[in-house]
Amino acid sequence: MTPSKKRIDFIKKSLSKPGVSLEDIDKKTNEIISKEQKAVDICELMLSSAFGEFKLSNNQKLVEKTIQTIVQNYEDKDVLKLAKSFIKRGRHTLPDSQAGGIFKSFFTLHNQAHLGANKENAPTVRQITIDQLSNHLNNF
Repeated sequence: MTPSKKRIDFIKKSLSKPGVSLEDIDKKTNEIISKEQKAVDICELMLSSAFGEFKLSNNQKLVEKTIQTIVQNYEDKDVLKLAKSFIKRGRHTLPDSQAGGIFKSFFTLHNQAHLGANKENAPTVRQITIDQLSNHLNNF
């Protein structure tokens, strides 16, 4: 998913300082966007794996182990920190999300199909994912 022009402009503006070249700003902007995309990708992997495991086994311990395995085998601490932030903020709108309006409806339906999310397991999956990321990052 390509970031919006608004997001790119915001990043560039936040990096613009006297003496910093446009080339350096572009390079740093691309690095930030790359990390954000990797964080979105790892979030989607964790969430879809967790919902899939719940669907197969309905066993919370196996869901925890699934997320733990993904987190422990991912080596970029910065991306994991960003992924944790995204999940805590509700970046992936799940059926239990507090987001409102038409956007909640659209993104919830999208993520139900895309991630296999369901309302019953969404709060548990969200918390397991945050807990596993926290545990791993504290021991990194």
